[in-house]
Amino acid sequence: MEGVILPIPTPFDEKGNLSLDGYQDYLDFLIEKGVNGFMVGGTNGEFHVMDVEERKELLEFVVRKYKGKVRIIAHVGTTHMKETLELLEHAMSLNVDAASIVSPYYFKYDEESLVYYFSEVARSFPSAKILLYNIPSFSGNELKLKTILKIKERAENVIGLKDTDRRPWIVPTVKKELGEEFCILGGMDSFALSYLANGADGLITGTGNVFPELMVSLYKNWREGNVEKAKELQMLLIKAIENVSGRAAFMITVKEALRIRGFHVGYPRSPWRGLRSEELKDLKEFIEEFLRELSKVT
Repeated sequence: MEGVILPIPTPFDEKGNLSLDGYQDYLDFLIEKGVNGFMVGGTNGEFHVMDVEERKELLEFVVRKYKGKVRIIAHVGTTHMKETLELLEHAMSLNVDAASIVSPYYFKYDEESLVYYFSEVARSFPSAKILLYNIPSFSGNELKLKTILKIKERAENVIGLKDTDRRPWIVPTVKKELGEEFCILGGMDSFALSYLANGADGLITGTGNVFPELMVSLYKNWREGNVEKAKELQMLLIKAIENVSGRAAFMITVKEALRIRGFHVGYPRSPWRGLRSEELKDLKEFIEEFLRELSKVT
């Protein structure tokens, strides 16, 4: 698993219902820009406000349209092991490339509980390729190095880690312990280049949902040894984070940004608010200027 993978947003209509009309146009656009995979039902997909049947329907749509065109990672994590197992079984039936599982959230769990949870889920489906999903800023539970090693010791089919954190140093450390074949995907966009420089196999990037050409170019330039160009693109990425994907109301900002780019990917589910008129004006001006700047370096 390598390259640029996008945690694609989930399209909801104004009443909050799953709405897949027109969604394919957007996903086709991402593929045309060179992305390597989709993560379905991740943080940017608002999985935490979706029920099990909606998550299944969304994954079925993406697999039906894009299996074999890009790699597909099904995020199946929940706060309820029974539902996680149900979603994992469903993902396996669709023959996805891998399944990711976020750390259980809301409660603060000790290491023993986290090791038990991940290893039991993984061992329930030994043929599944499991990616651990570390995002402590949202889940409240960090997958520390020793925790990852203990999970892997109990569940051989844990094949990698999506690390949405500020610790690129963990990449060579984990690979030294578990081997180069253990896949690590950087998930913190502000540290994207640092993760790659430390040996990450690729990126799972929320900012790439709006600016896929930026993330693809950054990744390719790094892989081709164009270090200065990659640094320049990382600085542009920081600007995109500050003005779009890193804002407090980031899901509504992302979806409005996509609308400005010509793609209607619906609305986020409540309790996200709408953007005020002056915010929309500023966002439109930023995107138009940013795309002009981006076109000069990609």
